[in-house]
Amino acid sequence: MCLYFEWLQDRGEELPADEKNLDESLCEYIESVWEDGGVKSLVSNLLSGLGSLCKSLKGQYKTAWSLYTAWGTLEMPERARPFTAEDAMAVAGFFLAKGLSELAILTLVGFHCLLRTNEMLTLRRISCEIAEDEQTCLLQLGYTKGGKRRGVAESVIVTDTCLVKALQVLCAKIRPGDFLCECSYQQYRKYLSDALIYLGLENLNFRTYSLRRGGASFHFVQTGSYSTTCQRGRWSSLKTCRMYIDESSQLARYKVSAKHRKRHLDLYNKIAALM
Repeated sequence: MCLYFEWLQDRGEELPADEKNLDESLCEYIESVWEDGGVKSLVSNLLSGLGSLCKSLKGQYKTAWSLYTAWGTLEMPERARPFTAEDAMAVAGFFLAKGLSELAILTLVGFHCLLRTNEMLTLRRISCEIAEDEQTCLLQLGYTKGGKRRGVAESVIVTDTCLVKALQVLCAKIRPGDFLCECSYQQYRKYLSDALIYLGLENLNFRTYSLRRGGASFHFVQTGSYSTTCQRGRWSSLKTCRMYIDESSQLARYKVSAKHRKRHLDLYNKIAALM
């Protein structure tokens, strides 16, 4: 149960005050444990423990229990749908149009580097090491969720030259200890919700995890390699990575109407100003 509270703390959140938000939070935590190759007992102990400690909660987080029950068959209901590259760019374009250029950059970096949302939002100027040739940027992630478990600091390389340039411009404006963007997890979730509503994608079950899931699928398509995608996403096992990507590929199949496609394309044009 302590791990769940640590997970909330890492995201800057408190224990949800009502049953609906608690159920949603528990579902996100279960997804987090599953995609990082955690064991089912962590989830069962949490769900049982909460019901034992607070009798009024017993039976109130049914979706979370459903998610746990389905774990064994790898048919996780209501899992976050992965973003396509097009979706990620459209969301970034929306942020840019709203004057949230730092958030636009982070969104694209998060997709490109397969970052967890908290890893993305806690990047600091000092975390970015741009190569002398300005073609790549090393992001020092520190002791992340997986890093703590293995006892090593983690890092990932930005290889998209446009993103490297955007990071260089952003870093030049702030001090070494500053965050690349002053945005909490809750704020990012709200901004993302606004973007999805504008794009007409609010009913497709996109969430903050959609960036990492979509980035993984996109990287696999580009490389054709589970092992290199596993390494970039920093999963603990290749088996977990394969299941993650295969399921994401299934979830990614959807159609966007012509009207919403135009909104995507209109926002693509704004990305150029970011770079």
